[in-house]
Amino acid sequence: RFRSLEWTMHVQGRRWMPIRAIRRLAYKLGLIYNDFPFWTRCVSSALHKLRESVKPDLILCTYPPTANLILGYHMAKEWNVPLVLDFRDGFCFEPVEATRGLLRIRRKRFEFRVAKSSSLIVTVVDSLTNYFRGFLEEVLCVTLPNGYDTEYMQSIQPDNTICDVGKVNFVFAGRLGKSTNERKIEAFLKAIDQLGSMSNDIKVH
Repeated sequence: RFRSLEWTMHVQGRRWMPIRAIRRLAYKLGLIYNDFPFWTRCVSSALHKLRESVKPDLILCTYPPTANLILGYHMAKEWNVPLVLDFRDGFCFEPVEATRGLLRIRRKRFEFRVAKSSSLIVTVVDSLTNYFRGFLEEVLCVTLPNGYDTEYMQSIQPDNTICDVGKVNFVFAGRLGKSTNERKIEAFLKAIDQLGSMSNDIKVH
């Protein structure tokens, strides 16, 4: 575990609010695109010290966060080993957080550079895989969906006070508190209405 200034700012909260606000503004303006620059520096320094003793066969990095991509990209180049990218979300393709202006341009350029330098790209959905295949003919891109432990799921008994036995129960367990202007809930609400009116065998919670 590596602790850095980002962790200190998070733990101490209000004391660092002005610095956090400035850092957030710099990110929005595209002056920086690394979400954890101080953490990145700490990890990079530690990895340099381990270089001779570890001697990795490849570098595997998962996004998010962006810091992982930055570290993986530079370490793979410096150590001359293959780079494998694992995208749990889209970086520029349907990103969780909308980006504009200079930030979007810099992220797009970085994504192209790091993806081009990789030997394998793994994503969780076909749409994201096809996005990379659209401009990366020479890089293998595959989909590995999120899964679950079958035995664990079979051991869970539904709460019959909530779920109706014999019906298909749709349960929304997310939150809308961080929705942005680009992510409207109208489509979700419309889908709920349609599901409820399609069949008596469907129950939406």
